[in-house]
Amino acid sequence: MFLSKVHPFSRLQLLALICAGMLSACAVGPDFKQPEAPNTSSYTETTLSKKLTAAPGVPGGSEQEFVEGADIEAQWWELYKSPELDALIKKALVQNPNLGAADAALRSAQENVSAQIGGQYFPAVGLGGAASRQLQPSAIYGLPYGSDTYNLYNTSVNVTYKLDVFGGARRTVENARAQAEYQQFQLEGAYLSLTANIVTGAIREAALRAQMQATEEILKAQTNLAEVTEKQLKIGTVNKVDLTSQLTLVATSKVDLLLMSVTWPLRVINWLCIPVSCQAMQPSQNLI
Repeated sequence: MFLSKVHPFSRLQLLALICAGMLSACAVGPDFKQPEAPNTSSYTETTLSKKLTAAPGVPGGSEQEFVEGADIEAQWWELYKSPELDALIKKALVQNPNLGAADAALRSAQENVSAQIGGQYFPAVGLGGAASRQLQPSAIYGLPYGSDTYNLYNTSVNVTYKLDVFGGARRTVENARAQAEYQQFQLEGAYLSLTANIVTGAIREAALRAQMQATEEILKAQTNLAEVTEKQLKIGTVNKVDLTSQLTLVATSKVDLLLMSVTWPLRVINWLCIPVSCQAMQPSQNLI
């Protein structure tokens, strides 16, 4: 059996390859791979109707249709064409504390990314300097003459660099970037949640206000009918049961109107004033 001799230089190369493989295998953390998006084209299990039923005679009741994949404006609430609603949302975007906190968290995360990149990828340079003035007798140095006073200047330069052998620096920067991206989506979520809640509250407030107006008109008609029924009772064309029934309807409408008038400010506070940090509105203020 013959044994071939290995050249010393080849041994060094083999050793270098083994060390490089071991170092690459010791990288900190796995490589992140973005998961694939779900294979779906709709938000619902069943297909939605492309067109909505028209409501003739109602503002905004014309025929409408869904357009999938269409872009919507960032200030989507302006589609309602309500200056009061636009002003309310603009005020909320400035004064809402949750939105301000989310924006501050995003800016902090972005600054942290810059700090991690600078601290992990680039060398740190330190400069130092000192100056002193000293007085000593020249005889100490064996000189028979000379000035006893002299100036001493010291300077130093310190350069350090972190070798990212195991990938720890890369993982640290990746984590900081992921946190910044997370805070970005948090801010977008707070923005959409705030604007959607205000628009929903404005629609609810408008519906409640319309219900109050309709109840007032019904109460007025019922009151007139009760007066007519009372006159008919006097001439004997109706009985007292008819008058009692009509007065019951009048009393019921009054109670309903009173309950809506009492609960209206509380509902408006929950729907609009808490997100906007505003004062309570009056029933005459129309948003939509």
